[in-house]
Amino acid sequence: MVIISILIFIHAVIWEKYKSLRKDLIGVTLFVLFFSLISLLLLTFELKLYGIENADYGSDANYYWKAFLHVLDGISPDNYLAPNYVRWGVLVLFLSVDKSIIWVKLANILLYSLSSNLLMIILYTRMPFIFKKSTNILFSIFTLNGIIIWTVIRNLKETFFLFILILEIYMLNILLVKYIGKYIKIILIILLIYFYFILLNGL
Repeated sequence: MVIISILIFIHAVIWEKYKSLRKDLIGVTLFVLFFSLISLLLLTFELKLYGIENADYGSDANYYWKAFLHVLDGISPDNYLAPNYVRWGVLVLFLSVDKSIIWVKLANILLYSLSSNLLMIILYTRMPFIFKKSTNILFSIFTLNGIIIWTVIRNLKETFFLFILILEIYMLNILLVKYIGKYIKIILIILLIYFYFILLNGL
């Protein structure tokens, strides 16, 4: 619950910072949340029909779920594939009201929504001559790619990977702005290097 609240707050901060894009950003967010939550609801209902509570289809999703539980019991996340994604899932569960996979899935949906917001900002600021405001509907439809949504509503690392990748591009975009202070640039460079090594090591 805490992580979900923080992600919602970050959305609000972004909307406040980019007031000229607020309407478009909120529109994309609502598109992503609506279709992702509907898809998650249908998936959860189907899983319950098969008596599956805190797991999912496929070995990868179940692998990460078991990894979360083991790390919560004291095992190091470095013993698992994509340890940083495992840390993310453990953090979400640790700060939630109960140990249910639904919190990780909801957090991943918000993470994807945040990625979509950042990507829209990058496109609007770097390519305004191509990416006009009138194309926001097309962008929203693009974010609803079925394969991506299917990945988002399951317990898979790709959502986390996509967020880190877009966040890196967003920070690079900020670095190219001349009016930011040198200390902010130093912090951004450090973060870029850190996230680069996260991606380099496969999360």
